[in-house]
Amino acid sequence: MTIKDYVTRRRDFAKTRADQCKTALGPTPNKTHNYFGGHSLGYWEGRAAALDDILGVLEDDQYEQIMVLEAEIERLRKALTTVMHVSKWDGISHELDRCYSTARDALEEVTADATR
Repeated sequence: MTIKDYVTRRRDFAKTRADQCKTALGPTPNKTHNYFGGHSLGYWEGRAAALDDILGVLEDDQYEQIMVLEAEIERLRKALTTVMHVSKWDGISHELDRCYSTARDALEEVTADATR
């Protein structure tokens, strides 16, 4: 599941909850009911609006950059797993351990960049 799919599902859920609240409680639900310890129907409407904004950002160029970084992270993760596997069976474990350390550091840097 991609980030975009996750945000879309959460937004749809928030919109559904807001619609259910409006339907079940009549034309003025905010005057008669509260949710989540004081949050009213506005909570669900606000959450849906915020997730719409996030989807707008994801659909711009930033989403494509995120996908490129995620693909790079996955490629590095596979390479790191291969190095770890080979280092367990090969007699030149010292050199492979250095490769493993370098790959792990690179993966940490890319992951840190992707989360910013």
